[in-house]
Amino acid sequence: MDHWTTEQLRQLVCSKDLDSQLAQLEKLLRCLGFDCYAFSFTTPTFSITQSNCPNPWGERYRRHEPAVVEPLLAHSRHSSFPLLWTPEAFTSPPELWAGAQDHGVCLGWTQPFHDEHGRFSSLSVVRQQPPVTVNELYSKGAAVLWLVQVLHATATALVNDPQWGSPAPHGISSLPDPFKDRVEDPLKLLKENREILLSGEEAIHLVADIEYMLISLRDIARHYYKDVDGDISPGDRALYCEETTRFIDENQITRRLAAMRRTITEKFDLELGCDDMDDIERAVAEMDYWKPKQAT
Repeated sequence: MDHWTTEQLRQLVCSKDLDSQLAQLEKLLRCLGFDCYAFSFTTPTFSITQSNCPNPWGERYRRHEPAVVEPLLAHSRHSSFPLLWTPEAFTSPPELWAGAQDHGVCLGWTQPFHDEHGRFSSLSVVRQQPPVTVNELYSKGAAVLWLVQVLHATATALVNDPQWGSPAPHGISSLPDPFKDRVEDPLKLLKENREILLSGEEAIHLVADIEYMLISLRDIARHYYKDVDGDISPGDRALYCEETTRFIDENQITRRLAAMRRTITEKFDLELGCDDMDDIERAVAEMDYWKPKQAT
């Protein structure tokens, strides 16, 4: 696995054009050991399907053919967990797995991502050889999840672009709009806040901190939750809680998260609206924060 360069990440993050980001995505995925990708973005009114797989399977995916796209979307609609490509994952329809094997796109996984507005994306990373192991999925999963989040943000900005006319741009399909009477942007962001820009260095620091926390907390859970069904003894449960608390305290996770939040919020224009709140205050106003349990 080759390491990503700061320049590669800068080009990906700074680009506001989805096609340019997908071109950069190819280079980043090659560093991770994958040959091609399939990306989809779905809202109540639009869908985007793009793939660089140079074969009939990729062409069918780009055309949004249900037989190719639907098995991946069916998982992504209802889950944020990665889907490892196996024969069992493609039992319906079975000819899809056979076709993927024939076209050399049967080794990889699909990573979904959901936002708070009901939009979701999925990024499938694919290669011909060798097979993907669970350990590889664990080691590279955070990187793929970050990539699909970047693409999702750009696709979201694209479908919200008021300059869109009819027909929609290439690769984007209009869908029936069951939510046409709803408010398009409930947050009512300032124009200056609809897009914010992080430098490549800032993005690297954020990704590195997220990677450290995410993988460490995952490994703590895997150490104590030895049963794949999630069962755990009361003693191991107490040890798990104790170790998680120790990790958070000794590594000053709260301070690190506050620094990450500061890096992002400094990019926002904090002008107050007519409700005397800025965009960030408005977004978190209804958030249900932790509270101690009431004694019964």
